[in-house]
Amino acid sequence: MKEWTMEFFVLRHGNAEKVPDGSPYEVEAARCLTPLGQRQALERGALFGYPHFDLSLSSPMVRTLQTLQFVRGYVCQDPIIVLPQLCWIPGTRFNDVLGETFEALLYQPLAAYRRRSGPIFDEHAREAWRVVKEWIKHLALDENCKILVVGHAVLIAAFGCVAADSPNADHILSSISFDECAGYKLDIRDGHLVNLRTLRPLTTT
Repeated sequence: MKEWTMEFFVLRHGNAEKVPDGSPYEVEAARCLTPLGQRQALERGALFGYPHFDLSLSSPMVRTLQTLQFVRGYVCQDPIIVLPQLCWIPGTRFNDVLGETFEALLYQPLAAYRRRSGPIFDEHAREAWRVVKEWIKHLALDENCKILVVGHAVLIAAFGCVAADSPNADHILSSISFDECAGYKLDIRDGHLVNLRTLRPLTTT
């Protein structure tokens, strides 16, 4: 069977509306991008050159879905696939731990999360990566595919470490915090990481 040759573009969502601390999940999930967030996502798409993405994946949160739509631009694209695993793992204890840790640490680098809660974020990321691989297999994606993943700051850092399965990825991604609409690109060939780079900072403010 032919091995993968794929480019993964992994982003955090853009600037989103604020809601009061302790708001119900439904309120938090419905947060939309602000005009600034829309401009950030449009700039990121322009930096990418608005390529055709063979697979587009988002968490269920409105702000991630909107970010993905703006990044893809207005060219015809395949439907967006919504994965709860890019935000939480249904039916597990991870959700409470994720929430409590995020409230304590906010946007600190992944390394701080690992020190506080051990392997829980990597476990979450492994589950997200497993589901992404299932979709790749289901769609029979072949070489030279481009995949866009939009999620949330800490998880996408852990996701990159797991997906790349490389000490270099761990060193890079565990030491940085992700700004709005920031992220990284993974090139995976024959199942192995051949390149990992963080994305160019945006000029939109």
